[in-house]
Amino acid sequence: MNLIKQVLKDSNSNKVEYMPLGKLVKIETGKLNANAAVADGEFMFFTTATEPSRIDKYRWDTEALLIAGNANVGAVQHYKGKFEAYQRTYVLTEAVEVLDIRFLYYILCNGLGQYLSNRSKKAAMTYIVLSDLQNFPVPIPPLPVQAEIVRILDTFTSLTAELTAELTARKKQYEFYREDLLKLEGVDGVKYTPIGNVLKDGSAKKSVTKSEYKDKGKYPIIDQSQADIAGFTDKAEAVPPTLPCIIFGDHTRIVKYADTKFAQGSSGTRVFVVDSGHVDPKYVYYAMSNLKIESRGYNRHWSVVKDMEIPLPPLPVQEEIVRILDTFTELTAELTAELTAELTARKKQYEFYREKLLTFDRMG
Repeated sequence: MNLIKQVLKDSNSNKVEYMPLGKLVKIETGKLNANAAVADGEFMFFTTATEPSRIDKYRWDTEALLIAGNANVGAVQHYKGKFEAYQRTYVLTEAVEVLDIRFLYYILCNGLGQYLSNRSKKAAMTYIVLSDLQNFPVPIPPLPVQAEIVRILDTFTSLTAELTAELTARKKQYEFYREDLLKLEGVDGVKYTPIGNVLKDGSAKKSVTKSEYKDKGKYPIIDQSQADIAGFTDKAEAVPPTLPCIIFGDHTRIVKYADTKFAQGSSGTRVFVVDSGHVDPKYVYYAMSNLKIESRGYNRHWSVVKDMEIPLPPLPVQEEIVRILDTFTELTAELTAELTAELTARKKQYEFYREKLLTFDRMG
């Protein structure tokens, strides 16, 4: 951190010149529609989506910054190589000699969004006006200072990427072991049955509507969203009468398990209980989570899912699978919590130093 302090001191000890972006780089846009993308294309195709698509031809072969002109307005990406661009994507190339393009990337990431928002006459900014982009003020500290700032911020970016990759890998590892444990084809005593044959409706008398969700209450609300707890309520009639329960998002396809009292959330939240004494409810939850349920958009899914088959081994085998997966779930949750906390801290640290390192006193 002493090096960061030195760079901060050097970068702020002298005032720097600011120049409009349009005088520092060549600004163009792509010419293609978004539907020009090809699934297995050889080259990158930058649209205004978060992730680039692919295409089978290219217009540019250079180092460039790509700025989303609509949709994810102001989002910036840095790329070097052959690529194409959507007609609403701004392509910045041919940076002047006094400007490190990677430094410009961080400057734009740090300040372009707020700059554009301040110039928008609408509540929600829907597109970039070229003149606004051209006039975006860019500080020009000495190149050695730019290079050192880039090195420091690249280091933070790399650490964040490593943590994100580790978090993704742990989740995939968990899914792999769950799938592997539930591969029971050819195992003695295993029967396959539609999921709807082992579950019955376990809904509460009434559900809690979105408008009734509270920050505090006697019962946590479980609905079909990603969140474990979506809110709270005191509405006793929204508590399902039998535990444990399997909760299924009829729109979202999300599967949850509850063995303590909860309130049933808004429309689309289906609650089921196991309809057999020879089936472990937690096993059904894991087996149901393992199903590959194709999306039908925001349509209902249970009408299709209920006919999908799951393997049913003898009860002792079900219980052993549950024991193993419960242990692995707990370990994964602990590691995920640690990685998530570390990732959050790193992002905050990165944002803090990015703001500090990229703030310059204006000359004149």
